[in-house]
Amino acid sequence: LGTNAAFPPFEYVDGAKIDELKETCYTINNLCAGEHTISIKAVGDGWYDSNFSNITVVIKGQKIKVYIDISETQWSYCYAWVWDDMDNNYTGGQWPGLRLSSEEINGKKWYVFEHNDLMCKAVNLVISNGNGDQTYDIVDISGVVRISLTKQNDDYMWTANVQSGSPTELQQ
Repeated sequence: LGTNAAFPPFEYVDGAKIDELKETCYTINNLCAGEHTISIKAVGDGWYDSNFSNITVVIKGQKIKVYIDISETQWSYCYAWVWDDMDNNYTGGQWPGLRLSSEEINGKKWYVFEHNDLMCKAVNLVISNGNGDQTYDIVDISGVVRISLTKQNDDYMWTANVQSGSPTELQQ
């Protein structure tokens, strides 16, 4: 596609945007990991519109790390059921999902879910005790986040408070 920074923004034929121009590297949103063949057009004021067809794009998997605080639940452990919008499951495919291990950070126990090759940009998850108590669907989780379970409703569903960053970023 070239390295000319004066190029206008690019977009897919289907309208999704390519947000960032850095030499020959373009940031493309709305595609999951894998190999894709796409068509791109440069949009300008008419005299320099260009079309690029059958370009192969390889998108690497995304990384995620979720720290979960269950101290208000009285659970002894927790499970994570994790999936994405393309129906990929990252926790074994059988309910209640993956039993999480814990680590102590700044004197507090955190249960951790980590995956280094997600197929999509974000995931959804349910946290449970594997025995009926759980959260509602927690959607669109990406990067590094902390989740604290704070209040159980009458239907045995726990409220999840989601914040970006790791527990080490908390003030002591």
